[in-house]
Amino acid sequence: MVMVMFRANLVAALFAILVTIRASTSAESGLTDGVIFIEKNKQYTKNTKQREGKKGKGKSANNSKYPKLKDGTNKPKKRGKKTKKEDPSLKDKFWTMADLISIDNQPELPHAIGHRGFGQTKDQETVRDIPTENTIESVVKAFQAGIRIVEVDVVITADGDAFVDHDDYLPNYKCLNKLSTKELEIILPKSSTLKNLLDAVRPFAKRKDEDTHPSGLILLEIKAPSPFCDPLDESEVLLFEAVIAAVREAKMTEQVKIQSFSPSILQVARSIAPEIARTSLVHSIQMLSPEVLKSSFNLTAVPIDKNVGLGLSWNEIYPLFRNPGYTSTKQFVEAAAALGSTELSFHKLILLQMEAASPGAGAAFVAQLQSTGFLVTVFTVESLGEWHILASLGVNGIITDFIEEGVALQGD
Repeated sequence: MVMVMFRANLVAALFAILVTIRASTSAESGLTDGVIFIEKNKQYTKNTKQREGKKGKGKSANNSKYPKLKDGTNKPKKRGKKTKKEDPSLKDKFWTMADLISIDNQPELPHAIGHRGFGQTKDQETVRDIPTENTIESVVKAFQAGIRIVEVDVVITADGDAFVDHDDYLPNYKCLNKLSTKELEIILPKSSTLKNLLDAVRPFAKRKDEDTHPSGLILLEIKAPSPFCDPLDESEVLLFEAVIAAVREAKMTEQVKIQSFSPSILQVARSIAPEIARTSLVHSIQMLSPEVLKSSFNLTAVPIDKNVGLGLSWNEIYPLFRNPGYTSTKQFVEAAAALGSTELSFHKLILLQMEAASPGAGAAFVAQLQSTGFLVTVFTVESLGEWHILASLGVNGIITDFIEEGVALQGD
């Protein structure tokens, strides 16, 4: 019951903030939510080849157009199917995170990032006919649709495997770190280990002659283990070690990026796998004081002693969250810089509120961050209106649930 009430209060908090922001942004911009329908026209071409024998040449006594073979027959020789030769320079070459975008090579429009693969399906009011989130099927479908990079969530099992799922607990609040991989594969038959997902994705990252844009890239989101499933706060290192073991075994270190709301996990990532780029995430909830969370949304943030050397105040919002709170976006940016993060990812309400309070402020903020060397992304866009507003701020990437629409809108 406590868990259910917590989720209800959290949803109410986010909804209250979103209603306020959407009212102001729609008034300023005149944009309305919408859906883009993309009709894909397939063109089929048929090549026909005609054989023309030269006059008087290659004909047998019986006027066959084929020369008589040694066995006395006039059967044509079987021709092997011609295959296109791949550019030798692309042999064994794969797209990397460095190919996606750099500060010196920004497209005019942001690139789309597939949320949990082909889009979120858990905790949605409207049921969509798409593959289950955070599954091989969902991720593969996103890449087939033309997405360049997807985001998936990773947790740890009882036997130390990195497993792809959004939460470290099941709907019945059974903790995944108490279940073996085999048990989870029975309970969640569509889900998989991170290693199996990366193996399925790797072919999409292989460069081909006809490719003009990267593909097969993965954002691995590692959340701080929940207080409910890790009450002693002792599994962060084990979790990251499981993740990096799967990445290295799949030979995908250049095709993934680590992102987290937890500076502590990003600190572990920098220590264990400094070669993998990192993204610092911040949610709008983290920008609210414990007093506001309690008085407005009945969420209790309990201070905890988690000194990771960044001067941040950490809180547990039992039973699901253990993250720092920020007094300002400046404090968040400074912490990210200290961690060596190359990308900052903001919850959409932070930038929308900034722009609503002072038109132009959001775009100036994004430009300032980019001028200091950060890439800037935003999550999670669920409408055409939101996309246009946030894209107008100059962000580099937009995490979205609507993959086909995002592919149509993203920059070249």
